[in-house]
Amino acid sequence: MPELKAALFAGYGGFADKRVKNLDKATTFQVDDRDQGTIGADKKPLSWFCQIHADARSDDQLVVRLFNAPVNDRIEKWAERNGAKLGHGIQPRLEFTIDRGKQALLSDLASQMKAIVAPGAPRYEWAHYKYACPRVARSLEKLKTILDSVWTPGSKGRPAAGPPLF
Repeated sequence: MPELKAALFAGYGGFADKRVKNLDKATTFQVDDRDQGTIGADKKPLSWFCQIHADARSDDQLVVRLFNAPVNDRIEKWAERNGAKLGHGIQPRLEFTIDRGKQALLSDLASQMKAIVAPGAPRYEWAHYKYACPRVARSLEKLKTILDSVWTPGSKGRPAAGPPLF
């Protein structure tokens, strides 16, 4: 059984698609901290909400995607330093890969998010950052905690399985 997917499944109450229950059938998890206060009447997140998904590619690698991500020059520099893809548009998108043992990237990004709205920080561009940045930081820290429980120091992943037969 895939150890990483099992931990994420337990930590987040299932896959992003709640209909899927078999660990072999899906890889994407919804790792943001959405609740009833962030969901609109159309059953979709409100426009200011930053959606975060994690795709467990293997037991040793996780791809994290933030949709409508809070962005400033420090986040852009973080993305450049860490090989993340940053897409600017109506809703900025940040995508990066975390390998086993490198989950400290999440703490670093969470700190950058908190710094956007910290007292004494330069004025941020969008008013909703006041709410979005702390939520994103908490979600990233929770994800790091789950990864820390699976990717303990000195742990090694299993060799990658070959392609499926069917």
